[in-house]
Amino acid sequence: FNQLYQKFGLFTIYKIESRIKLKLFKNGVTVAVIRVSGYPGAGKTVLCERLSKVLDYENYYTGGVFKKLAEEQGLSEDELYKRMATTPAFEIRVDCKQYWLMMKKDNLIVQGRIAPFQQCNPAFKKVNLLLKVSDREGARRQLSRPSNQGLTVEQMMERSQKRVNEEKLHYKALYGISDHFDEKCFDIVIDTTSLTENEVLMEVLKQLIPFIG
Repeated sequence: FNQLYQKFGLFTIYKIESRIKLKLFKNGVTVAVIRVSGYPGAGKTVLCERLSKVLDYENYYTGGVFKKLAEEQGLSEDELYKRMATTPAFEIRVDCKQYWLMMKKDNLIVQGRIAPFQQCNPAFKKVNLLLKVSDREGARRQLSRPSNQGLTVEQMMERSQKRVNEEKLHYKALYGISDHFDEKCFDIVIDTTSLTENEVLMEVLKQLIPFIG
């Protein structure tokens, strides 16, 4: 896939996407629920948006719910997560909605930290996908966000690591999940550090084929 991309570029991607859609249509079989998690700056949001278009799946983004809430309350994301650590009722409601979506709806992409650990309707196929990235590259990508302007790469790395550590403690206390990035809990693990957005999409599609077929 990567060799094809380097040789032919975007046109090849569109051909591969069309081939995947045709395969889904002919077989009448799809990967019903794809649960996506990953490290800060790994490219989860962009991948999910593009993957939903390729597969014609609904894309549910848990983090988007939290971002909207932070904006409504005039808080930064870090401030919101600190509040939720002591008052987790809202987070539990959002996670419950996510759970019921995966119980009732197929052809769904769910981007969320605990989505891979939640139950899914046993009648649906499911795939857990983890995106990894080096600390430095993840920080560099996050600096392009308006909320992170003015920070250095080192400051962003420190902030991201602190958030990951706090999440581990938080999910352990709230749900009993020891490590929400435990690779043994994922069907597909991709390191995006040296990959472009197009290359990430192509690699994911390539690894999804066995689950689709």
